[in-house]
Amino acid sequence: MITIITGKINSGKTTYIKNLYQKDKKGDGVISIKEMIDNTVDNYQSLHLKSNQIFSQVLRNTHTLNEDEIICQIGPYNFLESGLVQSSKLFHQMIDNFISPIYIDEIGLLELDDKHYHNIFKELIKSGLDIVFTVRTDLLDQIIKKYNIKEPKIIRI
Repeated sequence: MITIITGKINSGKTTYIKNLYQKDKKGDGVISIKEMIDNTVDNYQSLHLKSNQIFSQVLRNTHTLNEDEIICQIGPYNFLESGLVQSSKLFHQMIDNFISPIYIDEIGLLELDDKHYHNIFKELIKSGLDIVFTVRTDLLDQIIKKYNIKEPKIIRI
């Protein structure tokens, strides 16, 4: 089964998905933790739910980075190759070990453009394992269509 947590920006999707996992500690996944500086998003750290390991995924363009560290950009945010590699490794381990459900935060604009989590998300869907993921409300229909998701359970925040 595929469960989609959807809501507007800053509506609590990440908190909701984290609470779902913490409720009974079944499955595993990676969620994004927003870090603010003076009311501005500075970065997003990824949190591996099972181990509580944290690693950098996205940095605001005010951080100095080498070009080869950046896999893609959206707005003022640079997505780090190291973060994607670490997340993908974790998701592959979950697939290989038949972990279910798998939580992923979030699928959005980059994936619609075949970037970032696009490839691993396709693999997650193909695995047939239960997946719980977040998506902004304004992208919900596009994501469902792009990934040919049939009869998802949709939770609106």
